[in-house]
Formats: sequence, C-alpha cells, structure tokens
Amino acid sequence: MVTFEFALDTLMKLPHEEQEDVINIVKKRRSQEWRADTAKYYIEYKKSLKNGLLKPITVEEAIIDLHNYLETDV
Repeated sequence: MVTFEFALDTLMKLPHEEQEDVINIVKKRRSQEWRADTAKYYIEYKKSLKNGLLKPITVEEAIIDLHNYLETDV
C-alpha cells in the first residue's frame, strides 16, 4: 500500500514542472469525481421525489428544519 508520505516524497523528487502537471491532473480528476458524485446524487434525489419519498418544501420550512437539526444532539 502506498502511504501519503511515500507519495509526497516521490512527487517532490520530480522536476517542478512535472510536479505542477501532477497537481493539475489530480485537481482535474477530483473535479470530475465531484461532478459524477453530484450527478448521481441528483438522479437519486429525483427518483426519491418522483416516488413520493420526499416532498418539496419552502425555503422557510428548510430553514426551520436546519435550525431544528442544528439544535439537536446528533
């Protein structure tokens, strides 16, 4: 298994330009993963809404729910 420290040490051995390339590639891949996860979440949310598992609420109701959630011990 590759450790964080090993990966970082290996990266630091690369020339500066290649370090920047690796950083940019990682950022781009993380961004793509985030988009894919967000799309998956949205699809599941739409299915739940369509199947009646969720109900639309107003902004005011959402704020009240948020305040109630923050006030409870989770």
